[in-house]
Amino acid sequence: MIRTLALATLIAVAGATSAMDVVLAQNPGDLSLDQAVRQVERRTGGEVLSAETVTTGNGTRIHRLRVLVAEGRVRIIEIAAGGQRY
Repeated sequence: MIRTLALATLIAVAGATSAMDVVLAQNPGDLSLDQAVRQVERRTGGEVLSAETVTTGNGTRIHRLRVLVAEGRVRIIEIAAGGQRY
């Protein structure tokens, strides 16, 4: 439930008007990169152009996805990969 709400918030913010947005979402459980890709494509209706898991300077793992959405805009969406909260 919390994961669903966090991703819904993430998607709502990703609809902002700028050409590229970076969004950090709270995600209390482990989320694989494949799961993140499927969820973002399903919820945005967009196409994931690239996806990678990176470790930030403080050791937090995040999935970073570049998504082609409506009107040809590219969004960068970042989702927590593990139990770390932002």
